[in-house]
Amino acid sequence: MSDCILFGDPRWSTTLPHRVQPVPDEWLVGLVLRCDLVNGWAAGTTARGLHAHPISLTILGEKLGAFVYARTIDLSGLGGLLAVPVASLRQTTFEAGLERLRAPGQLTPRRIVVGRPFRVCPECIISGRLIARSHALPMVYTCQEHETLLGHKCRCDSTLRPFHGAAPFTCPNCSVSWADLPVHGADADTLALDARLLSLYRFFLERGGPDSIGNALRAVSDEMARRGIRRLPPIPREAPLPGDLWEKASVSLTRVVGAMAALELMPEAARPPTHHRVPASLVSCLNRMCPHFGATGAGNVHPLRRKDAVDIYYCSECGSHFSRDRIYSSFDYDCSPYGEPPSRSEVAEERMRLSAWREALEEVCIGMVAVGIPITVDVAFEGAGVARRPRLRAGRLRLVGMVEGYAALQASGMRERILAEAGDGLTGKQVAEKLGVSLVLVRRVLALRPKMPKGRSGRPRRIKVEEHDMLRAQLEAHPTAPLAVHVELWSASCGTSMNPTTMSNTIRGLGWTRSNGHWQPPPQQDG
Repeated sequence: MSDCILFGDPRWSTTLPHRVQPVPDEWLVGLVLRCDLVNGWAAGTTARGLHAHPISLTILGEKLGAFVYARTIDLSGLGGLLAVPVASLRQTTFEAGLERLRAPGQLTPRRIVVGRPFRVCPECIISGRLIARSHALPMVYTCQEHETLLGHKCRCDSTLRPFHGAAPFTCPNCSVSWADLPVHGADADTLALDARLLSLYRFFLERGGPDSIGNALRAVSDEMARRGIRRLPPIPREAPLPGDLWEKASVSLTRVVGAMAALELMPEAARPPTHHRVPASLVSCLNRMCPHFGATGAGNVHPLRRKDAVDIYYCSECGSHFSRDRIYSSFDYDCSPYGEPPSRSEVAEERMRLSAWREALEEVCIGMVAVGIPITVDVAFEGAGVARRPRLRAGRLRLVGMVEGYAALQASGMRERILAEAGDGLTGKQVAEKLGVSLVLVRRVLALRPKMPKGRSGRPRRIKVEEHDMLRAQLEAHPTAPLAVHVELWSASCGTSMNPTTMSNTIRGLGWTRSNGHWQPPPQQDG
């Protein structure tokens, strides 16, 4: 193709000779392969160009998980090349759904392991060069639209690879097109199992939330207890799931879907429990050390998490975690439904620690406002020496809100307003009352305001710099006159009286010297 822009050409990063558009249910792997096809490139050229780091085709083909999360793929760059919104490209991955499943405090999103080996539907390749996103899901072996098994081997018995440096959508060994792969129909049981798996995947990825994984594990445990079994029943797949349950914080979406499919649970089993939720405004803190103990509607109680048959709340005033009838712990330390309630001394110690954190953060924020340093939450916490881990704790205890309040004051120009009011003659207390801020902030701003530059100290010069030429002329006219005479001559001509020492210092400062009764000018410099 004569007008083809090869990979590595500077124009490759701004345009493409031929563009493609994503189609519904298309996987990102299929989109970049179609881009290679229409531009006459080898399979993997576009994918390598969009990868964050240089990578070989072998490694790129083995790490197909990158096209599930798209963390190392430059989707914005691809959107610019294809002139399509980045949101449309995100629909070719599972990034949005997996992020939606992330629980509060979870560092990484839920994992989905790409189905191994790489599989395609020959009928989908024939109809539109489509590599469906649903075909990349693990444990899915069939195409529901054509009711056929997904192929993973060529007629020459070599395993299919998406990126191999040969023509796209072909086998690199025998050059046979994927559209010519043998087509095998799927039996009813396999199609039914895959339909159940796809419905579960679709529920979690499209309508799931942070509590969906926990609700699903609860449903699995309840079903296993109802059946009286301790291990999950197997499902007819190449990689059977472990028979036990897993820790909620690390379990992948693949294992949850497999467990529900093995027990024949419907997606509705992962919905929240149906018990009535009591609003936090109607719940009182159970910590006797809390200033709002037993009071409702004070705004200190907030929902924390929903468990099987009980809602857990937290108090932003004292940091306690509790249900409607039981206190669990203080702050986030050892928070467990099986933990013992904290003692009175432990609660008092935590309240003192919280007070110290607030004082330290307030001191840092006031100092940053006073000197005009931009306030951010991370900088304030670091300056105060307060750990912001876990992040939710800092937010629940209103520490982040306090810092953001000072940042809002700074953004409103509070420092300049305090200086302006003080410049009008108001006292610090009057300024604080007028602007509605603390007296400590006003005093700190006034103490750290810029100092006015001071003038030159000492007495003024008797002989100014601009009068040095007059003094030189007087020395040239009276070269033999002593100091006393020059003092009298200067006083008569300029009206300025001085002592002989001042006159002598000024003359010598001009470079003149007295030798053999005569005043001598400074020697002239050559050149």
